[in-house]
Amino acid sequence: MACKKKAENCIVKDDLTEVLNSVLESDLTIIATPVYYGDVSSQLKGFIDRTYSYLPGDFFKKHNSRLTPGKQIVLAITQGDPNQKHFSDVFKRYEFFFKWHFKKVHLIRGCGFYEENSILDNSKLLTSAENLAEQLFQEI
Repeated sequence: MACKKKAENCIVKDDLTEVLNSVLESDLTIIATPVYYGDVSSQLKGFIDRTYSYLPGDFFKKHNSRLTPGKQIVLAITQGDPNQKHFSDVFKRYEFFFKWHFKKVHLIRGCGFYEENSILDNSKLLTSAENLAEQLFQEI
């Protein structure tokens, strides 16, 4: 609770410090992860856990964030399993937390990408990602 009582940022100083500071300064954050054993990678989960420091001590009363309002985030998820029903809960689980900080939370999700570079054969997903990028570029 030091980020709530002693400081206004995460007091742990490690490789994620620079990433957390970059999110503070950016208008748009893009994060990507494969699904590992039914969830995001441990590296991404560590980042998500540390975004707790973006919440001020009175968050549960006021539901506010230390991030500047209006920021957006894109979560790009890939998985080897081609069944879209499998692990479809991953985004919803983390979207809940991201909405505490970000005005808009976007998803790009691809399933069935087990082989290296197989995503390059999915023109529908690539076009969807390009369209989102164009939309975000115009908004920001």
